[in-house]
Amino acid sequence: MIITLVGSVKQEADWRRWTELLTSRGHLVFEAGRYGTVGKDIEQSDWDRVTKVHHEKIELSHLVLVIPKPDGSVGEHTTVDILHARKYDIPVFTVFDYDSRFNG
Repeated sequence: MIITLVGSVKQEADWRRWTELLTSRGHLVFEAGRYGTVGKDIEQSDWDRVTKVHHEKIELSHLVLVIPKPDGSVGEHTTVDILHARKYDIPVFTVFDYDSRFNG
């Protein structure tokens, strides 16, 4: 299954953990491809390009998994990613849903 991870890129360790776990279970995993903060680590033009590529990854996916922030919320960019997936009828779950639905 092709799975794209979405969520706060400030949580790089969570992205890595989920990428490793899902890959070890036989999934092809797309992730952000760039981590950091716009204006601090990433120029806006680079961020826009990475976002476009990330949306293309979503369009190729069978499933999108959301890595929420530590408080359980999602930010503006993650919401845009979720809406993009729904536009193409791609199922969206949180990583917690994935654990309970597919491994419970």
